[in-house]
Order: sequence, then C-alpha cells, then structure tokens
Amino acid sequence: MKILGIIPARGGSKGIPDKNVKMVLKKPLIYYSVELAKSCSDIMDVVVSTDSVSIADICKSYDVNTILRPKELAEDTSNVVDTVLHTLNVVKAENNLEYDIVILLQPTAPLRERKDVIAILDKFENNAQLEAVVSVVKIEDAHPQRMYRLQNEYLNSFQNEGEILRRQDLEPLYIRNGAFYAVKVDVVKEKQSLMPKNKKAYVMDANWSVNIDKPLDLDILRVIMKKWNKRDEDINN
Repeated sequence: MKILGIIPARGGSKGIPDKNVKMVLKKPLIYYSVELAKSCSDIMDVVVSTDSVSIADICKSYDVNTILRPKELAEDTSNVVDTVLHTLNVVKAENNLEYDIVILLQPTAPLRERKDVIAILDKFENNAQLEAVVSVVKIEDAHPQRMYRLQNEYLNSFQNEGEILRRQDLEPLYIRNGAFYAVKVDVVKEKQSLMPKNKKAYVMDANWSVNIDKPLDLDILRVIMKKWNKRDEDINN
C-alpha cells in the first residue's frame, strides 16, 4: 500500500495563537508529528499543509515537504477534509503521485509511536471492506451516564439509565482522541469525509492522550511528555 502522511498545521488559532509552533521541551509542537512520520518506513511520503510561511520554513528545516494551502482552507470554520483533498490534488498535479491510504497526523495530538502506525495499517490488510481506522480512548469519568442537562438549575440526566452505576459497571464507551485518522484515498474522494461508515477503532491509552486546544493543555503536555520520554526506562525498572 502507498501511504501518504498529511500533517495539517494552520497558522491561526483563536484558542492558542501559533499553537502548532509553540515550544514543548525545546521543540516546536509540530516537530513531534514530523519526527514520527519521517521515522515510519510504512509512510511513503509526508506532507505538511499550512497557510503559514513561517511554519513552512520551520518544516523545511526538518526536510519535510510543505504545501501552502489557500486561506479559505485555514479558517476556524474550515473542515480538515478539505485540506486533505487539496493536498491530494496538489501532489497529483505537481508530481503525478497517487496513494492508497492517507493518514492524518494532527500536531495537536503528539503522543504516539511508530508501532501505532504499524498496528493501524495492519488493520487494512486482507480487509477490502474496511474504509478507515480512527484512534480512540476509553471514556472514564466523562461518561454520558454521568452527564446532565440543567433546567432551572435542576439536574436532568442525559441518559435515563445508569446514573447511579459505579464507574467499573458503566458500558465501555470511546471517544476520538485526534491522534490518527487513516482513510482509503478513494473513500476520502468519494465521500469527502474522514469518518466513513465502515471504520474500525484503534484504541490508545487514555493516560497518554493530550489534545492541545487551550493554553492549559500545553502546560499539561509539557509535564506528561517528560514522563512519556522516560516510559521505556520506567517499564524496564
């Protein structure tokens, strides 16, 4: 299979301005996604899609291809699938390259490994019907059966059943963590979605799940990444 890794990195963000290049342990945030993609021999090519010249320059210093996308594809309301389609069109037009699977690596979910990529791509082997693999983590305290609507300050259960169940008795549910979206290219083009109907989950460890959306998330990541970098050492000890 021919795999294209796409790293979407727009310059603007209301929550954290220039968040994709904020420093995390002396490296720009985007570095960690670029490093992972380049370390994976399974990924044939890697492209950073950005609207920012400064981000493009940083990525070029890491020897990774960059594509400057139109501003209309880099707004807060822009859909990332349009960025994926734009990237596929550009690599086709400029280099006459086509791929079987695109794997989206968002810089805002940097804690992942090469073995994750291998496991995700393995799910496509001998499964012609599979359209996509999406990474998820198990929901713990933020379970729907512990959620409420407020009506005049009164608590109304979001789900009528299971309100008093212990955490370990709740139905296992999962939420996307933003680390991986792997989708067949023909499916992306036909359905214009990264979330087609026939998709499998790749379950990741919620303890390592950090998705950068607000300034506090960066502070949390800086703490957790120190432990992440020592995880093999801790296991061996």
